[in-house]
Amino acid sequence: MSQLPDALHVGFSKCASTFLQSFFNEHPSVFLVNQSHFFSPFEYRHYDSGKEVYSALFRDAEPEKVKIESDEHIVLPLFHPVLRAAATTLASVKEVSGKIRDIQPNAKIIIVIRNQVDLIASRYSEYILGGGKSDFDLFVKEYLRCSRDGVNYYQNYYSQIIDIFNNDFLPNRVLVLLQEELAHDEAKILRQLCGFLNIGVPQPHRRGLRSRRVGLSDLGIKVVRSFNNAVIERQEQSYTKAVAKIPYPFYKASLRAMRLVDYYLPKSVKGDKNKVLTADIVERIRGEFREDNTRLAELLGKDLASLGY
Repeated sequence: MSQLPDALHVGFSKCASTFLQSFFNEHPSVFLVNQSHFFSPFEYRHYDSGKEVYSALFRDAEPEKVKIESDEHIVLPLFHPVLRAAATTLASVKEVSGKIRDIQPNAKIIIVIRNQVDLIASRYSEYILGGGKSDFDLFVKEYLRCSRDGVNYYQNYYSQIIDIFNNDFLPNRVLVLLQEELAHDEAKILRQLCGFLNIGVPQPHRRGLRSRRVGLSDLGIKVVRSFNNAVIERQEQSYTKAVAKIPYPFYKASLRAMRLVDYYLPKSVKGDKNKVLTADIVERIRGEFREDNTRLAELLGKDLASLGY
Protein backbone atom coordinates (compact mmCIF):
# COMPACT_ATOMS: atom_id res chain seq x y z
CA MET A 1 0.00 0.00 0.00
CA SER A 2 1.25 3.48 -0.91
CA GLN A 3 2.61 5.59 1.92
CA LEU A 4 1.99 8.75 -0.07
CA PRO A 5 -0.95 11.07 0.65
CA ASP A 6 -4.31 10.43 -0.94
CA ALA A 7 -5.09 14.15 -0.87
CA LEU A 8 -3.39 17.48 -0.29
CA HIS A 9 -5.06 20.64 0.96
CA VAL A 10 -2.77 23.19 -0.70
CA GLY A 11 -4.24 26.57 0.23
CA PHE A 12 -5.00 29.33 0.47
CA SER A 13 -3.91 30.78 3.78
CA LYS A 14 -6.56 32.84 5.61
CA CYS A 15 -9.23 30.67 3.97
CA ALA A 16 -10.48 28.59 6.92
CA SER A 17 -7.28 26.53 6.93
CA THR A 18 -7.01 26.33 10.73
CA PHE A 19 -10.62 25.15 10.89
CA LEU A 20 -10.07 22.51 8.19
CA GLN A 21 -6.92 21.25 9.88
CA SER A 22 -8.83 20.87 13.12
CA PHE A 23 -11.59 19.06 11.22
CA PHE A 24 -9.15 16.67 9.54
CA ASN A 25 -7.31 16.05 12.80
CA GLU A 26 -10.50 15.07 14.61
CA HIS A 27 -11.99 12.96 11.79
CA PRO A 28 -11.73 9.24 12.66
CA SER A 29 -11.09 8.24 9.03
CA VAL A 30 -8.24 10.67 8.37
CA PHE A 31 -4.51 10.44 9.00
CA LEU A 32 -3.27 14.02 8.91
CA VAL A 33 0.18 15.39 8.24
CA ASN A 34 0.01 19.07 9.06
CA GLN A 35 2.38 21.44 7.28
CA SER A 36 5.38 19.28 6.45
CA HIS A 37 6.91 22.11 4.36
CA PHE A 38 8.11 19.48 1.91
CA PHE A 39 6.78 21.35 -1.13
CA SER A 40 6.81 24.89 0.20
CA PRO A 41 8.44 27.34 0.88
CA PHE A 42 10.92 26.79 -1.93
CA GLU A 43 13.82 28.29 0.00
CA TYR A 44 13.54 25.54 2.63
CA ARG A 45 14.57 23.03 -0.10
CA HIS A 46 12.94 20.11 1.74
CA TYR A 47 11.75 18.77 -1.63
CA ASP A 48 15.36 17.96 -2.47
CA SER A 49 15.41 15.32 0.28
CA GLY A 50 13.39 13.03 -1.99
CA LYS A 51 10.21 11.01 -2.23
CA GLU A 52 11.24 8.45 0.39
CA VAL A 53 11.62 11.12 3.05
CA TYR A 54 8.17 12.49 2.26
CA SER A 55 6.48 9.08 2.21
CA ALA A 56 7.98 8.31 5.63
CA LEU A 57 5.71 10.98 7.10
CA PHE A 58 2.72 8.73 6.33
CA ARG A 59 4.15 5.36 7.32
CA ASP A 60 2.20 5.21 10.60
CA ALA A 61 -1.16 5.65 8.86
CA GLU A 62 -3.57 2.78 9.39
CA PRO A 63 -4.49 1.10 6.07
CA GLU A 64 -8.16 2.08 6.23
CA LYS A 65 -7.49 5.77 6.79
CA VAL A 66 -7.35 8.48 4.14
CA LYS A 67 -3.93 10.13 4.23
CA ILE A 68 -4.01 13.91 3.92
CA GLU A 69 -1.43 16.64 4.07
CA SER A 70 -2.84 20.06 4.90
CA ASP A 71 -0.63 23.09 4.33
CA GLU A 72 -2.31 26.30 3.29
CA HIS A 73 1.02 27.76 2.19
CA ILE A 74 1.77 25.21 -0.53
CA VAL A 75 0.41 27.68 -3.09
CA LEU A 76 2.35 30.49 -1.38
CA PRO A 77 5.86 29.09 -1.86
CA LEU A 78 7.66 32.44 -2.10
CA PHE A 79 8.39 35.33 0.26
CA HIS A 80 7.79 38.95 -0.66
CA PRO A 81 11.23 40.63 -0.80
CA VAL A 82 10.09 43.71 1.12
CA LEU A 83 7.08 42.63 3.20
CA ARG A 84 8.63 39.25 4.08
CA ALA A 85 5.12 37.78 3.78
CA ALA A 86 4.24 34.52 2.01
CA ALA A 87 3.54 35.15 -1.67
CA THR A 88 2.04 33.65 -4.82
CA THR A 89 2.96 33.94 -8.48
CA LEU A 90 1.49 31.82 -11.27
CA ALA A 91 4.97 30.56 -12.13
CA SER A 92 5.53 29.40 -8.55
CA VAL A 93 2.13 27.66 -8.47
CA LYS A 94 2.99 25.86 -11.70
CA GLU A 95 6.27 24.74 -10.18
CA VAL A 96 4.76 23.50 -6.93
CA SER A 97 1.90 21.72 -8.73
CA GLY A 98 4.45 19.93 -10.90
CA LYS A 99 6.41 18.87 -7.84
CA ILE A 100 3.29 17.38 -6.23
CA ARG A 101 2.42 15.60 -9.49
CA ASP A 102 5.91 14.13 -9.74
CA ILE A 103 5.70 12.76 -6.19
CA GLN A 104 2.05 11.66 -6.18
CA PRO A 105 0.29 11.90 -9.57
CA ASN A 106 -2.88 10.27 -8.21
CA ALA A 107 -3.40 12.80 -5.43
CA LYS A 108 -6.64 14.65 -4.88
CA ILE A 109 -6.15 18.39 -4.55
CA ILE A 110 -8.22 20.64 -2.27
CA ILE A 111 -8.10 24.39 -2.88
CA VAL A 112 -10.04 26.84 -0.71
CA ILE A 113 -10.34 30.35 -2.13
CA ARG A 114 -11.66 33.67 -0.86
CA ASN A 115 -12.43 36.91 -2.64
CA GLN A 116 -9.22 38.83 -3.12
CA VAL A 117 -10.39 41.95 -1.29
CA ASP A 118 -11.29 40.26 1.98
CA LEU A 119 -8.30 37.95 1.70
CA ILE A 120 -5.71 40.69 1.41
CA ALA A 121 -7.30 42.50 4.37
CA SER A 122 -6.98 39.30 6.40
CA ARG A 123 -3.39 38.87 5.20
CA TYR A 124 -2.68 42.38 6.43
CA SER A 125 -3.86 41.46 9.91
CA GLU A 126 -1.54 38.44 9.78
CA TYR A 127 1.31 40.68 8.61
CA ILE A 128 0.77 43.06 11.54
CA LEU A 129 0.67 40.16 14.00
CA GLY A 130 4.02 39.05 12.57
CA GLY A 131 5.65 42.38 13.35
CA GLY A 132 4.77 44.36 10.21
CA LYS A 133 4.91 48.14 10.34
CA SER A 134 3.45 49.38 7.02
CA ASP A 135 -0.01 50.85 6.69
CA PHE A 136 -2.59 49.00 4.62
CA ASP A 137 -2.35 51.17 1.51
CA LEU A 138 1.41 50.62 1.25
CA PHE A 139 0.94 46.91 2.00
CA VAL A 140 -1.46 46.52 -0.93
CA LYS A 141 0.76 48.53 -3.27
CA GLU A 142 3.79 46.43 -2.34
CA TYR A 143 1.95 43.14 -2.84
CA LEU A 144 0.60 44.12 -6.26
CA ARG A 145 3.88 45.65 -7.42
CA CYS A 146 7.00 45.09 -5.37
CA SER A 147 9.12 48.22 -5.04
CA ARG A 148 12.28 46.13 -5.28
CA ASP A 149 11.69 44.04 -8.41
CA GLY A 150 8.35 45.18 -9.86
CA VAL A 151 6.74 41.73 -9.47
CA ASN A 152 3.11 41.19 -8.43
CA TYR A 153 3.37 38.78 -5.49
CA TYR A 154 -0.40 38.55 -5.06
CA GLN A 155 -1.20 36.65 -8.25
CA ASN A 156 -4.39 35.09 -6.92
CA TYR A 157 -5.80 34.58 -10.40
CA TYR A 158 -7.90 31.65 -9.27
CA SER A 159 -9.17 30.46 -12.64
CA GLN A 160 -5.61 30.19 -13.92
CA ILE A 161 -4.45 28.44 -10.75
CA ILE A 162 -7.29 25.92 -11.06
CA ASP A 163 -6.26 25.34 -14.69
CA ILE A 164 -2.71 24.57 -13.57
CA PHE A 165 -3.85 21.86 -11.15
CA ASN A 166 -6.46 20.48 -13.54
CA ASN A 167 -3.77 20.09 -16.19
CA ASP A 168 -1.41 18.30 -13.80
CA PHE A 169 -3.87 15.88 -12.18
CA LEU A 170 -6.46 13.35 -13.25
CA PRO A 171 -10.04 14.44 -14.08
CA ASN A 172 -12.26 15.19 -11.09
CA ARG A 173 -9.28 15.19 -8.73
CA VAL A 174 -9.34 18.91 -7.95
CA LEU A 175 -11.92 20.30 -5.50
CA VAL A 176 -12.41 24.05 -5.22
CA LEU A 177 -14.24 25.34 -2.15
CA LEU A 178 -15.24 28.92 -1.37
CA GLN A 179 -14.47 30.28 2.08
CA GLU A 180 -17.61 32.42 1.83
CA GLU A 181 -19.81 29.35 1.25
CA LEU A 182 -18.13 27.49 4.10
CA ALA A 183 -18.89 30.39 6.44
CA HIS A 184 -22.53 30.51 5.25
CA ASP A 185 -23.33 26.79 5.26
CA GLU A 186 -20.61 24.83 6.99
CA ALA A 187 -22.51 21.53 7.04
CA LYS A 188 -23.16 21.59 3.29
CA ILE A 189 -19.54 22.30 2.37
CA LEU A 190 -18.22 19.67 4.76
CA ARG A 191 -20.54 17.12 3.16
CA GLN A 192 -19.11 18.10 -0.22
CA LEU A 193 -15.58 17.76 1.12
CA CYS A 194 -16.24 14.38 2.72
CA GLY A 195 -17.85 13.11 -0.47
CA PHE A 196 -14.78 14.15 -2.45
CA LEU A 197 -12.53 12.27 -0.01
CA ASN A 198 -14.88 9.27 0.30
CA ILE A 199 -15.08 9.57 4.07
CA GLY A 200 -18.11 9.69 6.33
CA VAL A 201 -19.68 12.94 7.45
CA PRO A 202 -19.18 13.28 11.22
CA GLN A 203 -21.32 15.12 13.70
CA PRO A 204 -21.46 18.91 13.26
CA HIS A 205 -18.05 20.39 13.92
CA ARG A 206 -17.96 22.90 16.75
CA ARG A 207 -15.97 26.03 16.13
CA GLY A 208 -13.90 27.50 18.90
CA LEU A 209 -10.88 29.67 19.56
CA ARG A 210 -8.56 26.75 18.91
CA SER A 211 -10.14 25.73 15.63
CA ARG A 212 -10.13 29.14 13.96
CA ARG A 213 -8.11 32.32 13.81
CA VAL A 214 -9.76 35.70 14.04
CA GLY A 215 -8.09 38.76 12.54
CA LEU A 216 -7.46 41.98 14.39
CA SER A 217 -10.08 44.72 14.56
CA ASP A 218 -9.45 48.25 13.32
CA LEU A 219 -8.36 49.30 16.81
CA GLY A 220 -6.30 46.14 17.24
CA ILE A 221 -4.41 46.80 14.00
CA LYS A 222 -3.56 50.35 15.09
CA VAL A 223 -2.43 49.29 18.57
CA VAL A 224 -0.30 46.35 17.41
CA ARG A 225 1.21 48.33 14.52
CA SER A 226 2.23 51.09 16.96
CA PHE A 227 3.70 48.43 19.24
CA ASN A 228 5.63 46.96 16.31
CA ASN A 229 7.05 50.35 15.33
CA ALA A 230 8.28 50.78 18.88
CA VAL A 231 9.85 47.37 19.53
CA ILE A 232 10.35 45.35 16.31
CA GLU A 233 13.76 45.33 14.65
CA ARG A 234 12.95 42.57 12.14
CA GLN A 235 9.53 41.06 11.59
CA GLU A 236 8.98 37.33 11.45
CA GLN A 237 9.08 35.43 8.16
CA SER A 238 7.10 32.23 8.01
CA TYR A 239 8.59 30.24 10.89
CA THR A 240 11.56 32.53 11.57
CA LYS A 241 11.07 34.46 14.79
CA ALA A 242 10.78 38.21 14.89
CA VAL A 243 13.65 40.18 16.41
CA ALA A 244 12.56 42.71 19.03
CA LYS A 245 14.19 45.30 21.26
CA ILE A 246 12.65 43.54 24.25
CA PRO A 247 13.11 39.88 25.31
CA TYR A 248 11.27 37.63 22.86
CA PRO A 249 9.10 35.86 25.51
CA PHE A 250 7.91 39.27 26.76
CA TYR A 251 7.20 40.37 23.19
CA LYS A 252 5.10 37.26 22.50
CA ALA A 253 3.26 37.56 25.82
CA SER A 254 2.45 41.19 25.06
CA LEU A 255 1.20 40.26 21.61
CA ARG A 256 -1.01 37.49 22.98
CA ALA A 257 -2.45 39.84 25.58
CA MET A 258 -3.28 42.49 22.98
CA ARG A 259 -4.85 39.90 20.73
CA LEU A 260 -6.95 38.46 23.55
CA VAL A 261 -8.21 41.88 24.63
CA ASP A 262 -9.00 42.71 21.01
CA TYR A 263 -11.00 39.50 20.62
CA TYR A 264 -13.25 40.22 23.59
CA LEU A 265 -13.73 43.97 23.18
CA PRO A 266 -17.21 44.90 21.92
CA LYS A 267 -17.31 45.79 18.25
CA SER A 268 -18.66 49.24 19.09
CA VAL A 269 -15.32 49.95 20.77
CA LYS A 270 -12.80 48.19 18.55
CA GLY A 271 -14.32 48.94 15.14
CA ASP A 272 -14.77 46.87 12.01
CA LYS A 273 -11.63 45.07 10.84
CA ASN A 274 -12.55 45.96 7.24
CA LYS A 275 -12.35 49.69 7.91
CA VAL A 276 -9.00 49.66 6.11
CA LEU A 277 -10.84 48.79 2.88
CA THR A 278 -11.42 52.23 1.42
CA ALA A 279 -13.30 52.55 -1.87
CA ASP A 280 -10.09 53.33 -3.77
CA ILE A 281 -8.26 50.28 -2.44
CA VAL A 282 -11.22 47.98 -3.08
CA GLU A 283 -11.50 49.16 -6.69
CA ARG A 284 -7.75 48.77 -7.19
CA ILE A 285 -7.86 45.16 -6.06
CA ARG A 286 -11.06 44.27 -7.90
CA GLY A 287 -9.73 45.88 -11.05
CA GLU A 288 -6.66 43.67 -10.90
CA PHE A 289 -8.73 40.49 -10.74
CA ARG A 290 -11.94 41.45 -12.56
CA GLU A 291 -11.22 39.57 -15.79
CA ASP A 292 -10.03 36.42 -14.03
CA ASN A 293 -12.97 36.45 -11.62
CA THR A 294 -15.40 36.66 -14.54
CA ARG A 295 -13.82 33.53 -15.98
CA LEU A 296 -13.79 31.92 -12.52
CA ALA A 297 -17.55 32.46 -12.19
CA GLU A 298 -18.07 30.70 -15.52
CA LEU A 299 -15.72 27.88 -14.52
CA LEU A 300 -17.49 27.24 -11.21
CA GLY A 301 -20.99 28.09 -12.43
CA LYS A 302 -21.54 30.47 -9.52
CA ASP A 303 -22.59 34.07 -8.94
CA LEU A 304 -19.31 35.24 -7.45
CA ALA A 305 -20.01 38.97 -7.64
CA SER A 306 -22.46 38.61 -4.76
CA LEU A 307 -19.62 37.08 -2.71
CA GLY A 308 -17.25 39.97 -3.30
CA TYR A 309 -15.26 38.61 -6.25
